Amino acid sequence: MFNFANIVQNIFLFLAFGKPILMRPYIIWIINLLLLAVLIWLFLYNFMNIDPSGEGGMSEFLLAIFVLIAIVFGTGLVLGLLLAILPISSMSFSKKLAWTFPLSASAIALILNLVYGMFYYYENVLGQPIGDLVKYEDVTVPIGTDCVSVHDGDFITGDLKISRKGNKQVQKDGRFGANKAYQVEWLSDCEYSLTRVGRDEPELLVKITAVNDTAYECYVAEDEFAYKQTILFVKN
Repeated sequence: MFNFANIVQNIFLFLAFGKPILMRPYIIWIINLLLLAVLIWLFLYNFMNIDPSGEGGMSEFLLAIFVLIAIVFGTGLVLGLLLAILPISSMSFSKKLAWTFPLSASAIALILNLVYGMFYYYENVLGQPIGDLVKYEDVTVPIGTDCVSVHDGDFITGDLKISRKGNKQVQKDGRFGANKAYQVEWLSDCEYSLTRVGRDEPELLVKITAVNDTAYECYVAEDEFAYKQTILFVKN
């Protein structure tokens, strides 16, 4: 007969004793601290862009670290307590809590790392910031925007380097070195499409909405929704 309680108890006992080295509390705490260090790097330096050397930066930096630690250990403690009071093992409450607390805190740190890691990857590697999406058809180009000046040139956004000339565009990932070639078709002075060369990928539509001395702003879409990008000029 199917007994869910026995299955949960067996999983619990396996985690507690099935891997005696990896599941010892101090090993879990070490893993937790490593995850927390990665989380601090991802969140503070790459997501919030906090500079400890700037004016008021150190206090903001320390406050942000305190908040992260409180979230990880506070949530981990609550979850660890809930797991420890479950009647699924003959172990004492304190023994169960000795490993449910660090294991729960590590799980919270891992989840936050995955979330902020996704933000970092999209914004700094792919150059696709995660933010409010708008319908591409609703994006308008202000009258008088000088888009012709950015038809050709070398540009950069995040870790992505862009070289465009005529109907060809090459994008190079500055971190991993991967190159992508696109066929460019200008639909108007301020709108163009990008078709990946040699790959069956969705066509990208790009609409330029602002141009200044250092960069241009545009909206990029591969379906009905678009995200905003700021493309910097590369000074030769």
